[in-house]
Amino acid sequence: MKTIKIFLASSHELKRDREQFEIEINRKNKAWAQKGIFLHLEIWEDLSSRISSTRSQDEYNKKIKESDIFILLACNKVGMYTAEEFDTAFGAFKATSKPFIFTWFREPTTTPEPSLQEFKEKLAALGHFHATYSNSDDLWNQFNKEFERLEGADFEKNEFIYTIIVNNQGANIQHQYNAPLNNPVFNFGEKKHLWIFLFIIVSFLSIGFSYFFYEYQRLQQPLQLTVALRNITPNAELPPANGLLTLAYGDKIDSAKNVVSETIFKGIPANFRNKPVHLSFDAKGFIHRDTTLVLPQEVLYLPIARDNSLGVINGRITDSSNNQPLEGVKINVQELACYTDSTGRFLLHIPFDKQRINQRISTFLKGYKSKEVTTPVIANEPVMLNLEKY
Repeated sequence: MKTIKIFLASSHELKRDREQFEIEINRKNKAWAQKGIFLHLEIWEDLSSRISSTRSQDEYNKKIKESDIFILLACNKVGMYTAEEFDTAFGAFKATSKPFIFTWFREPTTTPEPSLQEFKEKLAALGHFHATYSNSDDLWNQFNKEFERLEGADFEKNEFIYTIIVNNQGANIQHQYNAPLNNPVFNFGEKKHLWIFLFIIVSFLSIGFSYFFYEYQRLQQPLQLTVALRNITPNAELPPANGLLTLAYGDKIDSAKNVVSETIFKGIPANFRNKPVHLSFDAKGFIHRDTTLVLPQEVLYLPIARDNSLGVINGRITDSSNNQPLEGVKINVQELACYTDSTGRFLLHIPFDKQRINQRISTFLKGYKSKEVTTPVIANEPVMLNLEKY
């Protein structure tokens, strides 16, 4: 029986999702019993009941390093220990190529804590792209597809064993084939039969030659590669990626400018067949992408993600009469909100789906006139506002 160890990390707020996931794992074990595969799920509720002399989190981290698959779930926040568990899994992956790491974010039920956005930014910087889910059924459907793919490609080594059963008749045929040509089975005494035999042989040889000639000619044809961009952080309010795709092979570099959705690289020399080539993508507002692939590959779907340069708005609010900082001013951007501190400063994280090139900022503080301004979002450039008293 082959055991696949799965570690599921998440905060207390997703307890029901963990419980439903455990139920689905048990169902999967029943379905896969005949395959000789057992799925061993570790969740912190199970581990916490087994107290050791070391720190409990150290025990969790040890289990993570021993796992084959690491799953992280988050909704409104990413706690300190959950983040530590991800770092442990990522460190083990870099050292040993395991565990496989999956991250799923459930649609927030309240205003997300800053830790959630910070963790998403961390994932984007690592080049690890998360998925989203709406409920426990949606989570399992997504994971099950990934798990079926892993089972078919990595967890099971496909071995094709061909067994040839030779019965008495087969043995006789083999014996007759090796016999002299005057054997009754291969008696070509009649010219008619001989010409039919020769015709069949020549036809097969001609077809085979034509096929190999066609393959040879095809292999000499220049290669082409279609690259299709796939934005995994879509936002209908923002312009699409408009960037530079660069394909490098040998000492040559091909570039395509102003690529919005896809482009085709043509005329790649045939001698680069089955050889690695390097592809990169650069666009304003998006994370730089580098990848290596082996030709021929008709279509490459390249995932790209925004760089979150529009994801933070910061600034300072002061009294217009004396330029002193104002504390407790409520700042609204769309339905998001925060308050200024004692220095009058504020910092507001904007999720990908609410990011805009220009944002409308509203302010409110008792005793002062409310103010609304529309301002461009520029990284590291604070918004400075003065409020007037009534």
